Amino acid sequence: STERVRDYFFGNGIPLSEGTVHNFIIEAYNLLGPFNIFVRSKLLNSLLLHADETGLLVDKKNYWLHALSNDQFALLSIHKNRGSKALDAINILPKYKGILVHDGFKTYFKYQCEHILCNAHHLRELTWCVEHGMKWAQKMINLLKTIKDEIASDGDLDVKRINRFMKRYRRVLRQGQAEMSGLDAELTKKAANLRKRLEKYSVETLRFMKDSSLPFTNNLSERDIRMTKVKQKVSGCFRSLRGAKCYARIRSYILTCEKHGMSAQEAMVRLFGGDPPEFLIN
Repeated sequence: STERVRDYFFGNGIPLSEGTVHNFIIEAYNLLGPFNIFVRSKLLNSLLLHADETGLLVDKKNYWLHALSNDQFALLSIHKNRGSKALDAINILPKYKGILVHDGFKTYFKYQCEHILCNAHHLRELTWCVEHGMKWAQKMINLLKTIKDEIASDGDLDVKRINRFMKRYRRVLRQGQAEMSGLDAELTKKAANLRKRLEKYSVETLRFMKDSSLPFTNNLSERDIRMTKVKQKVSGCFRSLRGAKCYARIRSYILTCEKHGMSAQEAMVRLFGGDPPEFLIN
């Protein structure tokens, strides 16, 4: 029963050997096969999806951990590539038709869905521009924060306010183009790339402005991969690709359980006790 599993693992203080822990990991990976199928279906059919990726070492080789998640479900996947080869192999984005939130990595735009760009990334880059004396960047920061605050206060904006903000947005971009013409070429290059991105992807940058239910940032996905970054700092790397894949699947399950209000301990107890969480049954 679930109670007996909990007592065994967490109540008796029994020391576990490395081999025993390894066997538990393999068993958990196998038990989570149905979960892996389930979560893929849920994410594929969701209205909103966050995407992010981070590098990691596996057997001293460079790999990538890809995260696809929303406020209810999470899927972490390991692949040797960062771009479309990996995302095609994961096989969610090629068929996804909802709204994808990301940080502007060009490969994501290959997929035929609507996009939202992470404004936390924009604010960090704009802050760098401000620190190098660019006045237009401070105006853009102020504008993005003003829109965000008004939505938080009032909910959906009316057409009049949306149009007013759009005019200000375009005006700031024009100012940026004029201002950078007199700056150092090396500084201008980075700032110009940001300004061009904000201009080219104005719809994706400001999509949150037209629907208060949409996010301002991609922070959800960044939180979902944070523990992987911590693990890399502590342990250095995964010893094998199999171990990395086991970690990704188990971590996907734990993240999903946490999004449903369940602790990691309870999630693992229920997995080994044959008592699946309610969200897997309903």
